[in-house]
Amino acid sequence: DDFTEFDERNVLGTALMKMKENLEQVINETNEVLYEAGVEGNVNARISTDRKSGVWKEMADSVNNLLSSMATPIFEVNKIANAMADGDLSQRLVLNTKGDLKSLANSLNKGLDKIDALLSGSVSITDKVHASASEMLVSGEEMSRSTGEIASATSEMSSGAQSQVQKVDEASQL
Repeated sequence: DDFTEFDERNVLGTALMKMKENLEQVINETNEVLYEAGVEGNVNARISTDRKSGVWKEMADSVNNLLSSMATPIFEVNKIANAMADGDLSQRLVLNTKGDLKSLANSLNKGLDKIDALLSGSVSITDKVHASASEMLVSGEEMSRSTGEIASATSEMSSGAQSQVQKVDEASQL
């Protein structure tokens, strides 16, 4: 499986050896970057294209484009999650994609819509409870005033009745 060149005039053998070295290097770089992105979680990992040309650069660009197409939704989901953590439920995941990534976007957006509706409903109920409590407070204050007025009137009636009883007693002693 190893190629050996017979002498410097063996151009084909030399080219095959160089191609084998380049292929091994591209495979190793690709495996390292895929490991870093997939296992280590560094979705910014990319293959360096600085010293590549031709088909080797095209292969590296293809892998980098694949990594970018997978990383973009992750960054967008992270942006939305951070907004949610800050209390902003208005953000939505908008991806020009298909398949599983489109399904992810739809599911996340549907979940956000339901959370937003749930919180809006809770706010509405809280507002109604607050309004009812305010009405009860006003009614309680009115009842307290009325009770005070009734107590005052009862006191006046009692005083008047006592006065009448005293006048009747005085009249009967005459």
